Amino acid sequence: MIENFISILINFISNRLEKPYEKFTAFLSKKKQATKMRKLKRQLALQIKDKCQNEVYYNALDKYLSENDFYNRIVDNSYCFPDLVSIKISLSNYVDSLSQRFISQNPQYAPHQSRILMILKEALQIAFNDINDYREDNSIRAGVNFLSQEHALIYEKLESLYDKSNLIETNEHINDASNINITGENIIKLKTYLCNTYTLKSNYISRNIFSDDGAKGTTATLFFNQNKILLLGEPGSGKTIEAINLLHEICKSDAYRECIPVFFRLAEYGKGSENLFDGVRTVVAPFLGKISDKIILELIETRKLVFILDGFDEITSKEYKSRFVSEINRILGMTNLRCFITSRINQYHSNFCNINQYELEDFSQGEIIRILHNHNIYNIPDIYYDLFKKPLFLEIGIKALSSKSNQPYNKSILFKEYFNQLLLEREKMKEVDASDINLYEILFCVGKFAFEFFDDASVPNDKFDEFFYKNNRQFSSSNICDVFRVDVFNLQNGIWFSHKQFKEFFAAYYLVHQYPIELNVNLYSSYMSYENWQEVMVFVAGMIENLEQQKTFFELLLNKNLQTYIECTKYGNDLSNQLLKLTLTEYTQYYLCTLYDSYTTIVRKYFNNIKFLFEPMCGTNTNQKLCLVGCFDNSTELTYWFDWKDPSQGTILIIEKDRINDEQSDMKRRAIKERRNIVIRHINLEKSNLSRNSSRSLALQIVRDNLIDICKRKLLKESDYILCERLYSMKKDNKPLRDLDVSQLFEWSSKYISDILQRTSLTSDVTVFF
Repeated sequence: MIENFISILINFISNRLEKPYEKFTAFLSKKKQATKMRKLKRQLALQIKDKCQNEVYYNALDKYLSENDFYNRIVDNSYCFPDLVSIKISLSNYVDSLSQRFISQNPQYAPHQSRILMILKEALQIAFNDINDYREDNSIRAGVNFLSQEHALIYEKLESLYDKSNLIETNEHINDASNINITGENIIKLKTYLCNTYTLKSNYISRNIFSDDGAKGTTATLFFNQNKILLLGEPGSGKTIEAINLLHEICKSDAYRECIPVFFRLAEYGKGSENLFDGVRTVVAPFLGKISDKIILELIETRKLVFILDGFDEITSKEYKSRFVSEINRILGMTNLRCFITSRINQYHSNFCNINQYELEDFSQGEIIRILHNHNIYNIPDIYYDLFKKPLFLEIGIKALSSKSNQPYNKSILFKEYFNQLLLEREKMKEVDASDINLYEILFCVGKFAFEFFDDASVPNDKFDEFFYKNNRQFSSSNICDVFRVDVFNLQNGIWFSHKQFKEFFAAYYLVHQYPIELNVNLYSSYMSYENWQEVMVFVAGMIENLEQQKTFFELLLNKNLQTYIECTKYGNDLSNQLLKLTLTEYTQYYLCTLYDSYTTIVRKYFNNIKFLFEPMCGTNTNQKLCLVGCFDNSTELTYWFDWKDPSQGTILIIEKDRINDEQSDMKRRAIKERRNIVIRHINLEKSNLSRNSSRSLALQIVRDNLIDICKRKLLKESDYILCERLYSMKKDNKPLRDLDVSQLFEWSSKYISDILQRTSLTSDVTVFF
């Protein structure tokens, strides 16, 4: 009976769609829409619950979303047919701001910020797509398709006109930069978006930057005065943090109120963006619309555009790097340009012109001690202070040293311990038995990912999921940020490591464990030649525990790349825990052999033309053999020196204490006869702590001392090139000499010397006469 009644009612309504019944049909439509909206809101709430109900932050997040009427806001505001793009951008900014406020109110959940933001944006995307889906209505679908086709034709014609006219100025100056709305709400939205996207850490410590000419101050102060700054720094020194801090200072500065800041990661140059101006358009388009190259140039000329370009060293392709250098140098010549660039020191080769170069000041030892004491860490080895001068390493060191482990840490071991601690803490938070977690498997799998995608700026989510589907299904784009409980990964324009050093550590981990060096010498040799892989090699050095394999690696590295070899020894990455297992005699033999090999290889390979100026090469007899002599004293004091001996003797000679005076007397006697200097060195093995000293670093120190002595004594002969340069400089600075050729210069100099000698002679005669 009821079914028949409903059928009759529907037929009646459909056959009599006249004015008396329009209100009733509108009522039914609204009723249907309201039911759909309620259903959608419940669906979104259930989806968020399914994704994070087992997470520690779920209850707080659920309460927070309810208090802020999250579901009603995104559903009720997702329909705006005239301008779908604008409403989607506004809602996206709302979600960014909402997640940021949640973390600020609940800082204990900061490690989950990226995961929370991703979940909220997924909910927004579902709501937006569902509400704006017109496929169920044939008439509307046909209309939308027609409008889309017409819009495409119109846009194509506009593009054609744009290309032909090349933005020729009309009488009305339509395309002038002054007609673009660069003040007010749009600029505020852009700045809010940038500050929310590139957040500044709460533990940020303000530091100074300095230049060779003595200029010194904070990044913001110097940039506001000079407008063009290149900030150079070592890995982990905090360049990106300074760039983000400068962005925040610009966004809140009254002096920059009308300016358009553009923060651009140069890792995306040539990939996500074809050129620099294309990158500018990508950043500002959602807020200011599409702008042309001409307008960008006008914004530069009117000082309304500020470039913050982070990571020149992260442009991996030589072609893209050359293109960027050419492009940036063209605009660096513009007087009104405001530009801030960061780069690693070892990958910058004076590429830019018309820019002020600065470096970041390291943390002082006093600052490091104060920060460590705040975390209840005391009495660390002295070698750590040099490593902890960089903010990233200090942050990692605090995490690793809090475990109270007594093992010595080089740079690589420090990073490994850091990630181990993060993984273990993650399991504790989830109340999972940590013994079920295979730390090696996780590090190896993520390492393989870093190794295979090393040169990519980022990896799309689907490609990321495909990789881990094949290698380890416990990881995906939806949970990767929770694996280590911190933002090791970024989820912006794909997925990638939040710091380049993380990527380099994981790539090194995979390289060491997948390709043993004794079986892959050619592979390692090739990577030692690649500029972008040098920090990976530094990490590799610290991961190799076996002393023989370590020796193979360092001998190869010393012959391929001295700069990276120095970097490895700088942070103690040439050490191994196996050294602790050696007896004092064994260690002394190992120490002296490594010292001898390192020192002689450096001198002969890199200073071969002047090797006779280094100790003990000067005045040597080619029939003799260079040796390193060492002697124990009370089992702790080691005395050693370089000497020349009969070829029949060994390279390393360890002598007894009672023979030391005789050996030294014999060495001094022969040195006087051969007219060469002698240097005898002493080291206290106990006080120096064997596990934290490297004879490789000592060899570098001896080379450095010799070079300083050579320069002080002016023992180097000037090459013909330098002499010609001196002559050219002298002619340029002295007007009477500028037009003289070489023969005329010779005559002039001969006469000049004769005149001086004659005046000197007359002066002497006069002096004697009186």
